[in-house]
Amino acid sequence: SAGRFRWVNVAQGQILKSESDLIKATHDGYKNIGLEHIRELQKLSDYHWKITDTIQSFPTDQKSLIEARCHYLLPNWAYEIVGDEIHLESPKGIIKITFESEQNHDLDICVAGKQIFGEGHCPPHRGWLSKTYFHKEPALSLAFTIKAEPNFSFSTNFHFPK
Repeated sequence: SAGRFRWVNVAQGQILKSESDLIKATHDGYKNIGLEHIRELQKLSDYHWKITDTIQSFPTDQKSLIEARCHYLLPNWAYEIVGDEIHLESPKGIIKITFESEQNHDLDICVAGKQIFGEGHCPPHRGWLSKTYFHKEPALSLAFTIKAEPNFSFSTNFHFPK
């Protein structure tokens, strides 16, 4: 039997491709609901990284809608939404974040358990960073949510200051 803090049935990851400017991996954490998640990180330049997530179903004829949420926990820096970009004011300059998807998506932002942008619900535990026990500090919780039939991809682009 599993002990108090022992995890059983832990998702297993596998690296599919690894090159100097690209890594692609998958895990089986959603196999019980017939889905596979593949993530690819590309370094397009020193200042532009692209993360592409693909959600695939097996069997491939699954047609029911699923909700996929891409979540980033970022430093609690000042930000501005400019068109379809998020501009994050880092100590080294503006980081521009864009999200690409053929499906409709929603963006919501929470800090310290409070909704500060979007229509989503922000539970009290979202938007916090805890580096040690009994300590928490506000963080920028950025989430893109998509509702679609499986077999789709979406990408997040990070443009770093030069």
